[in-house]
Amino acid sequence: MTENQSLEILQKTYDGRNDIVTIFSQGFGASRNQGSKYGGKDGITVTGSHPHKSIMANSPKLLYGLFAYEELCEIGYGFTLNPIHWVIQIASFYIIWYRLIKGAKSYYIRFSKVNLAGKNDVLQHQKALYSCIKKNDGKKKKIVLFGCSKGASLTLTSVSLMEKKLKSKISLVILEAPFDSIENFLKKKSFLSSIPMLFLKIFTDYKNEYTTPEEATRNFPLNIPVVFVTSKCDEIMPLECTTNLIKILKDRGHPNVHHLDLDKSHHSQMSIGNAEDQLKYKKFLENLYDKYC
Repeated sequence: MTENQSLEILQKTYDGRNDIVTIFSQGFGASRNQGSKYGGKDGITVTGSHPHKSIMANSPKLLYGLFAYEELCEIGYGFTLNPIHWVIQIASFYIIWYRLIKGAKSYYIRFSKVNLAGKNDVLQHQKALYSCIKKNDGKKKKIVLFGCSKGASLTLTSVSLMEKKLKSKISLVILEAPFDSIENFLKKKSFLSSIPMLFLKIFTDYKNEYTTPEEATRNFPLNIPVVFVTSKCDEIMPLECTTNLIKILKDRGHPNVHHLDLDKSHHSQMSIGNAEDQLKYKKFLENLYDKYC
């Protein structure tokens, strides 16, 4: 039996997890369409001024009940007079076409609103969680938080900073390739880290005095199970930026820290890049859903 056949059997076996709702947070430079890589045939829905639902052909069902909420404020849709935005829209259109993402809309990035898991991102994330809890009140839903790359760092920071009653509603946190801090990430990527850092300070809303994921990890609740997903072939995120977070949690005595290290998938393709990794990822998460949800 091939990996694709095994994955298809798993998809059918666990397709009915209707008791789970997941809040998805995308990586930098991506719209919430990125969630279609994990949503299988159900895809992901974006609300707000440009509502749409996107479904990627042949994507695995790794996340269940993806919660529909507004796009991040740094992502824009529709007509713009900025030629830089046109370039980004063309690039996003190509990705949508290449990945066969049905229903997705091309987008651009408002760099002035980029804050890289900072205050505004955290506030929007917590607003979505409030909305999710309210909408599912009395339905006995298990709430899962998922983030990839910057979205993973955002999710980690948000959980650490949110009030106690919100934390009590979370069943599981899944973090795919988070960074411990922007400064550390840039230093490990280049000895000229001061140049991109200067760009961020001038052209974006990033503030280095805000709580970093590394600082947030020291206050992450020890009663919420947390999952880290990395890959040996990740060409973007240095492994140390993620393992540093894992070490902090384990040193604090967190009893339910889980780590999956994929073998052949690149940074932006951990859910779709390799059939063996897809199957490994699927089995790993389904076992955790059984345990915590």
